[in-house]
Amino acid sequence: MDKVDGHGLRVLLVEDEFLICMMMADALTARGFEVRTAANARDALAHLTCGEPCDVLLTDLNLGPG
Repeated sequence: MDKVDGHGLRVLLVEDEFLICMMMADALTARGFEVRTAANARDALAHLTCGEPCDVLLTDLNLGPG
């Protein structure tokens, strides 16, 4: 696998499965990304509208309620 370097890019990770979210967040952080997480669409929208920058949005396609 090629090495990936996030160079401090800010990722918003939206995933409703806690263990998957933590595994992905750890992997992204280890590769240099700054990761923020949201467990549902409502929390993700709140993050996106609060003014905190986000370079990449990585989201689950089958989010549960919210």
